[in-house]
Amino acid sequence: MGLTACAVSQPSSSVPVDLPPLPVRYMTVSCVPTVLPKGALTQAQVEQLWAKDRITLKKCGYDLGGLIAFYTDLQGRLAGASVTSSTAHKGKTK
Repeated sequence: MGLTACAVSQPSSSVPVDLPPLPVRYMTVSCVPTVLPKGALTQAQVEQLWAKDRITLKKCGYDLGGLIAFYTDLQGRLAGASVTSSTAHKGKTK
């Protein structure tokens, strides 16, 4: 017996699922800062390392925002509610 690929999936249960809040350990930024080499640095090296550090921090925060938005949406869907968030992950990078 085969399943058709175009069939619409139906939920196996209409009972809401109470997904607990996202654990705090996942809601904190745990980005690793750029490691500075030993010794004196030139102005150009300082600027390059600073830029790398800022990019890493921004990407980490963006990824964290996406995780929180995904989990919040999942909680709402499993509970049977429609959740909208003004901070939802929109798939944009800068």
